[in-house]
Amino acid sequence: MKNLLVIILAGLCVQVLAQNDIMFEFVTMTPKDGMSDELIDRMKSHNDTYHAENPHGARVYSVNSGMQSGKLIWVMGPTTWTDMDNRPAGDAHDDDWELVQDLIENEVNVEYFRLEPSLSNFSKDFDIKNIWIRFTDLKPWQGYRYRTLMQNLQKVYAEKMPDQQRGIFWNTMGNYKDGRDVMTALYHDGLDWMDEDANLVMKYEEVHGNGSWRNFMSEIEDIVHGSDIMMMSLVPEMGGLSPRIMAAERN
Repeated sequence: MKNLLVIILAGLCVQVLAQNDIMFEFVTMTPKDGMSDELIDRMKSHNDTYHAENPHGARVYSVNSGMQSGKLIWVMGPTTWTDMDNRPAGDAHDDDWELVQDLIENEVNVEYFRLEPSLSNFSKDFDIKNIWIRFTDLKPWQGYRYRTLMQNLQKVYAEKMPDQQRGIFWNTMGNYKDGRDVMTALYHDGLDWMDEDANLVMKYEEVHGNGSWRNFMSEIEDIVHGSDIMMMSLVPEMGGLSPRIMAAERN
């Protein structure tokens, strides 16, 4: 039987199936002041009741840096658009979610991101804790060039940094204004990695040759408007799927 690569990412949970595009629903919300304890309880109850199993499982993250600091991101997936037709719904579900909505501000942002398995690097089992996120704002019609650059970068991660878990996700309903066309996610236990020099330039040129990094950055400057970086961490107290990430090849 043909091998099937199964990758389960906690929070940004991913199951890479050969024939399906795997996507995630991101709902960014702002908790109301003074409601943190009650919000934890209500969110946990809702997630454990309606979003504890795939393909509609969910996790909640807190944003710890950047312009969205203090917000929560509720992530459902891995799923597909077909699975979305059968997502939890009905009076009981909706009434329960309203109890959560009572504790958050009215304005929420909903996005849908699709995993790009060929550009991502998942090589071992681990528990998700902290995620470094970069949102990249591409110039119009430059996705094909950016994909080529990410293929070159993925080769560096695969050869020189195989233990660095990394995912690339495309915003399937982005626009020219939000600046969040592509999401890059790096997964870490703690923050000590930020004190270390990854020597990415040196590793890139070891793989692609002298001067290749300058060419890489020249292309980036030509096709990218800019980027936005943030750190977020899993909030396991809010229930839903397990934080365990498993990477395994199965028959």
